[in-house]
Amino acid sequence: MDDPPQASAHSEGPGRLPDAAEADQRQPGPAGETPETLPLDEAIRLAAEEVRKAAKLVARSLEGEAAERLKRLRESSVAGPVDRILDFVRKSPFQGAILALLVGFFLGRSLRK
Repeated sequence: MDDPPQASAHSEGPGRLPDAAEADQRQPGPAGETPETLPLDEAIRLAAEEVRKAAKLVARSLEGEAAERLKRLRESSVAGPVDRILDFVRKSPFQGAILALLVGFFLGRSLRK
């Protein structure tokens, strides 16, 4: 039976051992970072920066939307729906009376102790 080939110090691939020249090139930098980790760190920093920018844009958008809704709410009044109900009752008094009876009945049932 043949044994599976083992990685030697000079073979290519993920299991290979670095030689002395390569080990010298991988000396840690001032923060303990090797040249191989710098691009990853930079990518993480850039991704975090992009997320911060996107979060700011979303916050501004939500702030603008909330301000617009608040403005519409302040401009609206109860007069609009009340006027529509009164117009309905003037046009159809019998249906308005039945509707008032039903609303009163359900309010009375729900507010009963």
